[in-house]
Amino acid sequence: SLYTESLFLFASVAAFYYARRDKWALAGAFGFLASLTRITGLLLVVPLAYEYLSRRSLSLSRARPAFLWLALVPAGLICYMGYLYFSFGSPLAFAETQASGWGHEFTPIVGSFTHDVPFLLDQSEVWVVYELAATALLAALAIFSFKMLPRSYSLYMLASLIFPVLGGTTKSTSRYLLVIFPIFIILALWSKDKTARLAITGVSLALLCLSTVVFASGRWVA
Repeated sequence: SLYTESLFLFASVAAFYYARRDKWALAGAFGFLASLTRITGLLLVVPLAYEYLSRRSLSLSRARPAFLWLALVPAGLICYMGYLYFSFGSPLAFAETQASGWGHEFTPIVGSFTHDVPFLLDQSEVWVVYELAATALLAALAIFSFKMLPRSYSLYMLASLIFPVLGGTTKSTSRYLLVIFPIFIILALWSKDKTARLAITGVSLALLCLSTVVFASGRWVA
C-alpha cells in the first residue's frame, strides 16, 4: 500500500519549522511541496498566514513582500491540477475519483455522519466506529490545543478537522490524523504524567495490534 503520508508530514513540518524561524521563502517552498503532495496541503495557508501576521499585530498593513512567499502553497495544487488537465483532460480528476470511488464530496458537516452511521446500523461495518472515534479525538485535541500550543498549530488542527468532515464521510480520518503533528505534541506533553503516559501507550499498542491484524487478514484499514 503506497500512501503520501510520510512525504506530506515532512513537508508540512518543514513549512512550520521555517515559518517559526521567519524564513518565509523556505516555508512557502515546503508548503508548495505539501499541497503538491495532497490537497490538504492547501490548509497550511491558514496557520502560516496567521504565524506571519501574529508577529505584526495581525495587521495586513504591516505585511512585507516576504508574505507573498505563502502564495507558493496553493501553487502546488494548481500545478498538480495543470498536470491532470494535460494528462486526463480534467483538472479536477482527483476530486472526481474521490467522489466516485470513495464517496468523498463536499457536503454539510452533518452529512458525513448521516452517510456513515447507516453503514454501522444496517451493515455492521465496524470501521465507522473507528473513524468516528478518530474524528472525536481530533475535535477534542483541537480544543485542548488552544490552551497548550501556539495558535497557528491550533488553527492547523481545526482546519484539518473541518476539511474531512465536509467531505461526505469520515472514512480515512484515522489515517489523516497521522500527519497532524500537533496532536503528538499534545500527547507528549500529557505523557509527562506517568498515568497518562501508560494510558496513551496502552491504547496506542492496542490499536496498532488491531490494525495490524485487520490489515494482515486482507481487510481495508484507513
